[in-house]
Amino acid sequence: MQFAISSSATQSQKQDMDMKFLNRVLNNKLFINFCLLIALGQAHATVISLETSTMSPVNGDNFVIELWIRELGNEPLSNFDFDIAFDESLVQLGDVTFGPLLGDGIDSFQDSILSTNSINLAEWSLLSGSELDSLQNDIAGRLDFMLVSLTFAAIAEGVASFALSFDPINGGLFDANADSISFTIPTAQLAMNIQPKLASQVSEPNTLGLFASLLCIVLAVRSQGRSQSWSRS
Repeated sequence: MQFAISSSATQSQKQDMDMKFLNRVLNNKLFINFCLLIALGQAHATVISLETSTMSPVNGDNFVIELWIRELGNEPLSNFDFDIAFDESLVQLGDVTFGPLLGDGIDSFQDSILSTNSINLAEWSLLSGSELDSLQNDIAGRLDFMLVSLTFAAIAEGVASFALSFDPINGGLFDANADSISFTIPTAQLAMNIQPKLASQVSEPNTLGLFASLLCIVLAVRSQGRSQSWSRS
């Protein structure tokens, strides 16, 4: 005897199986928590970036590059550790200034280690999570703030590149519980075109100073001539 299975019955069974699978998924708390973590992570995507006010400094001038943190999530920042690479044949590093919102060097350890064509920058706060929270918040909410500022001198013409990186194990961002803070780096590299100094920018002898020098010489010669005439008389 043969039995015919209608297509409507098959479709109904498939829908029942799909519903049972969906119910099992929704009842799985681990899966739900995982989805929530992903959603929260996307909603609070902390951003780290290199920033500067000029992309075309003039040879011989100073310029500043800053490391910024933006859109920090619920947990305040307690520690960061990054490397910045640069070309020592084109730029020379000057001052290194850390931002104040991890303890300002009083309630934090600040460290900068210079090596060939690179500098490591790190700061560890000694403040509690609540203390950091009050520092890194205002009425509008979580602040965007500068982590560190680097002053460079342009010493040669050319394209100077600055690249941001970090150790995937020990570097990056950490909260007061020493838990890693996830982040993105939309601007991990800057390319600055160092311009030649224009002729009008090259220092020239001061006209007034030159005139004063010539006047002094003339007066000295005239004075010497008078002295000689008096000695003859």
